[in-house]
Amino acid sequence: MVWDWLGEWAQSPGFGGLAAVVAAVIAYRAARKAADTQRTNAAKDREQRERAERKNQWWARAQWALDLTLSPDTETRTVGYDMLDALAGSEWADQHEADLIAAATDRALGAPVDEDGTASTPAASQRTLWSRQKEWWRWLRATGSR
Repeated sequence: MVWDWLGEWAQSPGFGGLAAVVAAVIAYRAARKAADTQRTNAAKDREQRERAERKNQWWARAQWALDLTLSPDTETRTVGYDMLDALAGSEWADQHEADLIAAATDRALGAPVDEDGTASTPAASQRTLWSRQKEWWRWLRATGSR
C-alpha cells in the first residue's frame, strides 16, 4: 500500500519538482563553496603580490642606501647608514635582510677584531659596539617590543 503510493508519486510531476529543487540546492551550495574558495585564493594571491612588491621596494631602498654609504662625502654616508638602520627595523626586513645590512655596515665601520675577540683599533671598537647595538635591536624586534 505505501509502496504503491510511493511508486506512483515517484512517477508524478510532484516528485520531478522536488528532485529539481534538491538538485538546485546542491548546485547552489557547490557554486557557493567554489566562489568562497576562489575569493579566499584571490585574497591570498593579492596579499602575496603586495608583499612581494613591498619587498622589492624595500630592496630598492636598501640598494639606494648602500650606494649612499659608498659616497666620499661624510654627510651622505651618514644618511646612508641612517637609512640602513631604519630599513633594518622595517616590518619588511626579515632576519636575512637584517643580517645583510649588519654585515655591510659592520665591514664599513671598522677593522675586524683580533682572534681573542678584543678590538685591535679604535675603529674596531666602534664596530663591536655597532654589532652589539644591532643584536640588541634584533632582540627587540624578535620579542615584539619595538
